[in-house]
Amino acid sequence: MSDRPHAAPTHAIWHIRDREGKKAFWTEIGVGFTNRDGSVTLKLNLVPLDGGMIQVRAIEPRDRERDGRDRDDDFRR
Repeated sequence: MSDRPHAAPTHAIWHIRDREGKKAFWTEIGVGFTNRDGSVTLKLNLVPLDGGMIQVRAIEPRDRERDGRDRDDDFRR
């Protein structure tokens, strides 16, 4: 577990699924928390079994301030 269990997440974890002839579809599947020693603890809501790619992205401070906005729309490519 994280050294700071009540800290805000510092990373978003995404599953990226390529779609033939279309933009890739990004789904947020968890978050990460940076520990005091610099390591990152990951909390996944699911683990994709269909291949694709998993990406861990640092959450920008402006992203943390957004309330109630669907982040999937921001990262769909």
